[in-house]
Amino acid sequence: MITKNQANRSITQLLCLIIGRERSNASAHFAFNPLERIEFCFKLVQQDMAKVKSMEDPIYVAGKRQVDSLESLKKLAQLVREVEW
Repeated sequence: MITKNQANRSITQLLCLIIGRERSNASAHFAFNPLERIEFCFKLVQQDMAKVKSMEDPIYVAGKRQVDSLESLKKLAQLVREVEW
């Protein structure tokens, strides 16, 4: 059986893959609250996206993919929080 800690660790690993190690480390102070960590990472990605001048910019395109992936990860984190362990 999967434990809550294992599920949260998996979420952390996926978060690192989605946004990269540097941003993941920047959100380490939320290590024990995956939902807040994901929200913080949303803000980091959105800040980068706001700096670009064109929607065709590779940074904007990558940011859009990251936002979509973070949305999915947020749903998984909510599920982990709602499940009775």
